[in-house]
Amino acid sequence: MHVTKSSPSEKSLIPENFSPVQYSDSFTTAFKSNRSLHVDDLVYAFFDTSPKWIEKLFILRNAIVKMLGLKVSEVNDRKRQRELFKVEKGNSLGLFKVFDKSENEALLGEDDKHLDFRILFHLINKGDNHYVFTLTTPVRFHNAFGRFYFTIIKPFHQFIVPAMMKNIIKKVTTDKN
Repeated sequence: MHVTKSSPSEKSLIPENFSPVQYSDSFTTAFKSNRSLHVDDLVYAFFDTSPKWIEKLFILRNAIVKMLGLKVSEVNDRKRQRELFKVEKGNSLGLFKVFDKSENEALLGEDDKHLDFRILFHLINKGDNHYVFTLTTPVRFHNAFGRFYFTIIKPFHQFIVPAMMKNIIKKVTTDKN
């Protein structure tokens, strides 16, 4: 499976829910599943899968940004929270709030004092369980610290997103539900 940098969909939930956008990137991949999928499946897999090296980076990130007064995920019983979580507008899991949802898209993210970000999960069914999955990350900066912070994490973001997409697809194509 190959994940490539792409352009965000022009018809998405982003323009009506998140403007102005000061940075945005998108990654896309095509895949076949042995079952019918919905965008919710991708979101659940996002929370259920994470490479160990990404988990370690997030632990480091949380330790650093907590000292700076930024939001961190306060996860006590992540598994239980995930079991109760539904991909519905207004619901949250960790740092990720569901801002909007449509048949093919789910827009999650968080607002903080330095920057706001969103993650748009976009799933297109091409027929016969062939899918195109695009993950778009728009960002809006509030101040110089937000720009500085994103400059530091952007190189990691460029590696993390494709790795997470591969894990998401592996999860949704091997799960039996």
